[in-house]
Amino acid sequence: MPVLHTLFAGDREFDAARMVPFMRDALGEVNVWHPKFKLITLNMNLGTVNTTDITAMTPQFQIDLAFRYDLGRRAAAGSSCTMATT
Repeated sequence: MPVLHTLFAGDREFDAARMVPFMRDALGEVNVWHPKFKLITLNMNLGTVNTTDITAMTPQFQIDLAFRYDLGRRAAAGSSCTMATT
């Protein structure tokens, strides 16, 4: 993707040759896979680069995963799913 080579020219950490873009949307976000940083999200409108190590099990990730599992289990059982806000 020529855009990646332009954006990351000369950057030693973010080597564009190792990046694999796999999704983009109409709002200017591009999702990229990188062997070291895992998931990279480029927001072209804001000019930001965010990395997410999807292999790390953080406490918040575990809570989110449990919540999604519970929602899926309830939906499969036919009960309503509501989200409480605090």
